[in-house]
Amino acid sequence: MRFIPSVKKIKEIVDSGIIGNVLSFTHHSGQYLPDWHPWEDIKKYYISKRETEGAREIVPFELVWLTWVLGDTGTISCSKGKLSKLEADIDDVYQITMKFESGVLGHLMVDVVSRTADRSFKIFGEEGSVFWDWGTGVNVYTSKGQTWTSYPERAGTTVKGYDEKIKEEPYIEEMDVFIKAIKKEKKYPYTLEEDKHILELLYAAEKSSGKSGPIKTAHK
Repeated sequence: MRFIPSVKKIKEIVDSGIIGNVLSFTHHSGQYLPDWHPWEDIKKYYISKRETEGAREIVPFELVWLTWVLGDTGTISCSKGKLSKLEADIDDVYQITMKFESGVLGHLMVDVVSRTADRSFKIFGEEGSVFWDWGTGVNVYTSKGQTWTSYPERAGTTVKGYDEKIKEEPYIEEMDVFIKAIKKEKKYPYTLEEDKHILELLYAAEKSSGKSGPIKTAHK
């Protein structure tokens, strides 16, 4: 996710300070599970197994870039469950709320029931807002001058059978950086320690499900 051009742009905008102190955000990531691999029965691969189910897998995907943009979380809580008639023993919707160490409050919803593939993100600062619609691009509003600036999604290579919003270039860039890191030509921008912490956030969110309050998630 950190290699996606729109995510890089969001990071750049937030770091620049043009929307001021960030206050809150909401993010939805959803796609109907049978549409992931239309040629494959969902019961025959990992997305329908409780340990590796589709929605559970995507929560860390989204946390990887949200924590990159906004910093570490302070507390996290979750409600999750099986709501659809999908033929799989999984939790198909995760609703997660977070309070970041910076004070930012946020909401993340991940599901595998949305009949339209969607990633839609809104972040609100004291001086502006950022809206990202996957497939369309990033739109930024700044109160100074009351102006909107658009950064359309880049054209890219798509693969037959997948949603046209999914471009191959971020995967290619990621592999290129990985190979250069192996050759010690470039430092890889994401560590195993970070990945372990992201998984700890997932486990903390799941642990909180059904309990009375959020769980602290300080990064050691």
